[in-house]
Amino acid sequence: MTKALLLASLILGGLLIQQAVAQQEDVYGPIQRKGYITNANGDKCWFKQNIKKETYLHSIPADTRTLIFDNSKCMSAEGIEYGANIMMINNFIAYPYSHDDAAFESRVEELRESSMFQIRGKCIQSATYPNIGVAVDYMMKGKFITSVKHAMTVDGCE
Repeated sequence: MTKALLLASLILGGLLIQQAVAQQEDVYGPIQRKGYITNANGDKCWFKQNIKKETYLHSIPADTRTLIFDNSKCMSAEGIEYGANIMMINNFIAYPYSHDDAAFESRVEELRESSMFQIRGKCIQSATYPNIGVAVDYMMKGKFITSVKHAMTVDGCE
């Protein structure tokens, strides 16, 4: 094999691997790396989001997204604001995991306790699709939600 052919094979192989990694991040829909979620007061809470295969939410490795708020005091975890903020976060998080008509049960009182293989957090269930759920865990610091981990469940919520 000539050096040029070998080099071309290595470059093409590297591009295919990069493409496969990029597609892996889009398994449940494109990940929005930056953006904002409106809080209960109407303020824009800006965030960054990443994805990593880990066992944080499940006892088996799963693609887990972590949403981190730029201003750690933007999303209140107290009083009536808490319920509204959780619902706004859940609506944003759940959307890419299913179809437009999934009707996720995103209010605090609608969250389920768990799902198959889930080891922490709560579960957001689709009212339309019984097999679709989203595992979610809210990181708190004091009276504020600072970040949220979320991943597709193996089956619906329990």
